[in-house]
Amino acid sequence: MKKTSLLSLLVISMTACSVETHKQSSPLSRSSIVQRIYDKQPIPNNALFSWSANFEGLQKDRQIAQVNMDELLQQSIINSLIKKGYRFNSNTTEADYTINYTAGLERNLPNDELLQKFGAQPGLVTNKTTANIEKGTLVIDVYNQKSGQQHWRSIGQAMAQLNQIPKESRQKRIDHLVNLMLTDLN
Repeated sequence: MKKTSLLSLLVISMTACSVETHKQSSPLSRSSIVQRIYDKQPIPNNALFSWSANFEGLQKDRQIAQVNMDELLQQSIINSLIKKGYRFNSNTTEADYTINYTAGLERNLPNDELLQKFGAQPGLVTNKTTANIEKGTLVIDVYNQKSGQQHWRSIGQAMAQLNQIPKESRQKRIDHLVNLMLTDLN
């Protein structure tokens, strides 16, 4: 009796596992993030952030420009900072910390350039056979305004399909990636 119950339970659990192992995920759901903390001093709650005077934004790309990614990224970063208990102001001279980001598609910001310019790369591997999907990269840097030193960096990569994602869905995907990237900012 015990063996039969145990065997039945084992068969049921193996069936459930086999369903999960055959499940395929969408290439658009893949992402990778690396972070580096330069300053061990935590950012105080209610700290004031602003865009860096050396603000970079998007790497020039006609396809990205058509979907107004700068606006989507900036709003997402600001919202994420506010959720974490920080404040945001456009006046850089009043800020405790400044923030900068660089974003681009793989053709404008390839892995070797990421490694050379930013000292790391998340290593998200692309599948060249997937049509109209390209790797996008977002680098977010935070600087301590008082010390003038870099406080923190996060580099995230995700698969992008800019021409077929409605703006609302695109904003949700960007918000998700930015929130993941800023999770450990402190």
